[in-house]
Amino acid sequence: MAVAQPGPYSGVLSFRVFNNGKMVDLNANGWKVTPAIDDKLFKSVSYTYPGYYLVKPRPSQSGAVLNKDFHVEIIHLKDTMKIFMPSINYKEVKIDSIPFAGGVYHIPQHIYDLKALVDYYKAYTFTPNMNRDWSLFSKNVYQCYLEKVQDIQMDYSPYDYLHNYTKLELMNNLSYHDNAMSSNYYYLNNIIIYSNNNRDHKIYLVREISDTTFWGSKIDKTKVCFLYAQNNHVYAVASRDVESYTGRITEFGIYKLHFYDAPISAYERRYLQGLLNKDTYQSVLKTKARGNDYNNSFFLPMITRLYNKLSLKK
Repeated sequence: MAVAQPGPYSGVLSFRVFNNGKMVDLNANGWKVTPAIDDKLFKSVSYTYPGYYLVKPRPSQSGAVLNKDFHVEIIHLKDTMKIFMPSINYKEVKIDSIPFAGGVYHIPQHIYDLKALVDYYKAYTFTPNMNRDWSLFSKNVYQCYLEKVQDIQMDYSPYDYLHNYTKLELMNNLSYHDNAMSSNYYYLNNIIIYSNNNRDHKIYLVREISDTTFWGSKIDKTKVCFLYAQNNHVYAVASRDVESYTGRITEFGIYKLHFYDAPISAYERRYLQGLLNKDTYQSVLKTKARGNDYNNSFFLPMITRLYNKLSLKK
């Protein structure tokens, strides 16, 4: 019996740069582009004005060979624009126009994934998006943080969703009257799009206040199952995946949603971080029933000591 192995594969990054509304010839004096790839066998870059600058990482069986913090630096005279790009591990990422400005920018994966939707609905406005104000990508804005209010039991998986981002109608929709104003919330996995006039839309990333637990394990992306409104507030039924010593813990809960257009304050961050620490601690305590000796005699006592130290710091 023969087992087929996947061949090497990789995505490609392509982009153009504009300065003061005019396309830049990146081969001209005073301009330099540097992709941050520490790979001696790095495949190639190619560029011919007025085309796209192409970055082609070396392919492998697990995708492109890239730095974990892959970014591109665009240098013009004394100014440097550092852009942390969406993933090009296995697919092409094409950015039609980068408006040059010095600083550090992060293009969120969910914003790039919604690019087809934004381009399709040209009569609507979406914030943030890659065709408008790039200064928003230099800040941690338009976040929707979770506050668990209740654990629930679910008998089905929330992961089987349509992934066609070209039409808003393909997302589930919550409509209700908020202070006599009609509000609409569209959602898919870890994205919520909000509008109060069916014309101007805000795109929020649904997330925990931290991507890791207080003991250092990864918290995976939130999956929103559905939304509902109560007492002029929006709640989500969603799943949370936490890594523990005995494996992944998947739990479902009802979460109060906190929408932030601007960066969250330090006080509110501490409040939500404390709740997350408590929730994940309670989740990992439930693994004691699994009867793993190492988990019960070493891992759980270690987690308890760490949690007690955090509680004393309050």
